[in-house]
Amino acid sequence: QDAKKSKEVLMKFNRPYLVSIPLVFQSFTEWQESDLGLHPVQVALQVALPEIDGAIEPIIYAGRDAQSGRAIPMQDRIEALATRSLN
Repeated sequence: QDAKKSKEVLMKFNRPYLVSIPLVFQSFTEWQESDLGLHPVQVALQVALPEIDGAIEPIIYAGRDAQSGRAIPMQDRIEALATRSLN
């Protein structure tokens, strides 16, 4: 957890600090239909804290299967994340 070193590396490669988030507490449908959006614990741990370190554009890349609890990758979001990381 060396923020200074991380910043140096990202600046050297001219790349942003992007945050990719799997839904942990919600299925993709629950997240989409929620008035609250992302679960507050995930907001704190996977959005707010990384933003303090300079992260931008948190992108949800997987939803939780309501029955098995397994993460289900969402191809369009993975492609968006990959594209954004290269631009």
